[in-house]
Amino acid sequence: MRAKPKQTRNTFTPEPLVKQLAKDVAGFKSETPQVQAALASLVWIGATKLRQHTVHDGYMSFHHTELAAQFGGQFKAINARLGFLEVKDTWRWSADGKAADVFTKGYRFSPVVQASREAFLAKRVTRLSKLSRLLDATGTGFRTPPKPVASTDAAGVTTTRWRGANGGDSLSLVPVNIEALRFLQRDLAKKIENFKPEPDPLVQEQRQLEVELLKAKLATEQAQALYYRSMAELNSAKVPTESAKQENLQSDTDLKNLDFVEQESGVNQERDLQKQSHQARNQFELKLMEHREKRKEKKAA
Repeated sequence: MRAKPKQTRNTFTPEPLVKQLAKDVAGFKSETPQVQAALASLVWIGATKLRQHTVHDGYMSFHHTELAAQFGGQFKAINARLGFLEVKDTWRWSADGKAADVFTKGYRFSPVVQASREAFLAKRVTRLSKLSRLLDATGTGFRTPPKPVASTDAAGVTTTRWRGANGGDSLSLVPVNIEALRFLQRDLAKKIENFKPEPDPLVQEQRQLEVELLKAKLATEQAQALYYRSMAELNSAKVPTESAKQENLQSDTDLKNLDFVEQESGVNQERDLQKQSHQARNQFELKLMEHREKRKEKKAA
């Protein structure tokens, strides 16, 4: 890349992003600072909504003239060396050799570049004194604000009225309360240092529901233990009953009494235990549904 790229509003890139890519992408640090800055610029602006491809979902759009201006016509060779972007070439040609569509190529970050970008965005600035330095299109950092890019009107004429109204200065002068800014900086640093996340009420409610579920399971197990103990006592009581049944086969009254004891002590108790178990489960499911609805409402808000 010999020619210096033309400065635009999107040519300023955070220096930590360049360092992150140099750490993660093989061969990145071997490129010139200008190429590194240009590649980092693609990562910085590529995921924005403006860059979404109009046809291919998940892909970005960069016009070939834009890439040629940034990389001096060497983007294809650079991308082949680094495997920086995955390219979806969708050009179709008719029988007479003319393009059959007007869609630009689709680009998306390689898995390594995507992971590096996510690692950069996940970093948290805890000290305001470590704010990011910006790099221009040549990869050079700057400490003073550059002159703004002049706008052009519909006819392509550069607008100069604001510069003329400001005595030839490219930036409008605005009074700033330096002491108030310093106080704000100290206050923000203190809040960041003392920040403690508050527990999510929905998470606490979910934990409470889990405790209630454990209690319901314990109650069910205790009811089953009581049932089995009652059945054991009933079986023990059946021993003399069976003896009496063999000795009094002709007694209709004894048989009815035996049926009554079996029904009252066994079947009815089994039904009561099942009813209690169903009630406990229904109550838990109702609370769980209410908890899920609250989470949906919170996400929607």
